[in-house]
Amino acid sequence: MITIRHLGLSCALACALAACAGETGDRPPRRPPTKTGTTTTTSPTPAPTSAPPATGPVELRGASATVPWRVVIAVDDAAARLRATTLTPAVQAIVLEVERQLDPARPHGELGRFNRTSSRRPQPISGAALAVVEAGLALGQQTGGAFDVTAGPLRAAWRDDEAPPDATTLETARARTGLQRVRPVNGMLKKDVVDLELDTGALIDSVAVDGIAAALRERGFASFLVEVGAAALVVGRDAGGPWSVTLPVAPPGPPPADAAPAPQPVAMPVALPVDVAAGTSRAVALAVAPPAPGTVDPRSGRPVAHDVERCVVVGEDVVVVDGLAEACLVLGADGLPRTLRAFPGVEARWQRRDGSSSTTPGFPR
Repeated sequence: MITIRHLGLSCALACALAACAGETGDRPPRRPPTKTGTTTTTSPTPAPTSAPPATGPVELRGASATVPWRVVIAVDDAAARLRATTLTPAVQAIVLEVERQLDPARPHGELGRFNRTSSRRPQPISGAALAVVEAGLALGQQTGGAFDVTAGPLRAAWRDDEAPPDATTLETARARTGLQRVRPVNGMLKKDVVDLELDTGALIDSVAVDGIAAALRERGFASFLVEVGAAALVVGRDAGGPWSVTLPVAPPGPPPADAAPAPQPVAMPVALPVDVAAGTSRAVALAVAPPAPGTVDPRSGRPVAHDVERCVVVGEDVVVVDGLAEACLVLGADGLPRTLRAFPGVEARWQRRDGSSSTTPGFPR
């Protein structure tokens, strides 16, 4: 099984994002444009007004224009606490840089440039972005096409649920998709259809989580919780008991007066206690079906017929479980358990529209 770590994403992000956070010189963090042409950040966590205790967790919060994040770091001395409390700008920079690279709506981002290219020649792309695309393609193969980073045109065709697409529109959209029509070539990325576009938006949350976790490990922290949007990673033990993962993470509070508000979490967030041994980790991801017409199956090009509307997936690799949570919405209750047999250690819970739910045998209780 191919996982994101086998593709070297953590290493690529740790190096690239440390520079983006301003740690290799005096250069300030990058401030990429959002989809609306402006950048929204939250103010750094204010310094405490009184001397904090030397032990106990340090919690940091923030948000980009599109997603909130939360980091909780277990510390055991005053020096570690001081280091942890200064990390808000670096974490914020990582979230923004991941969005810059992977949001296809940003024309100057890695995928934005690739999508605009009308050429079948291999195109240069950064190592971190290429690793994400490779992971997405691998997940597509392992899920039988239920997860498909090329399926954006099919979803767009169904966007207006009051006017379903006709056969010609669907066929035109299908001609622009296909996992077999894009591939890495010598460190670059090649598409066989000039108007094919990649959309790794479903993985942005987990890629940011992976990059933040890599940066925290490099700074010597061994126990922490990272939540970005609807993806989370727990590393090491929390002295107070199991880590409490709540997805999607809530916005950090009122934004600055001149900032667009962070998106509100969907109704009925998932709350899950996660307990891991020292030196180990556990990833969690949530996916929720979109409004009518609902989830579009990349394999058929049509909305799914089943009634699964929420999926929570846990496993070792945060990007893998994030992709599998999205695939769950396509596979439904019948197809998901069969697919998960190819992913040892991955467990899932899915909820139907009537509120009933089911789990795989090893899902945390």
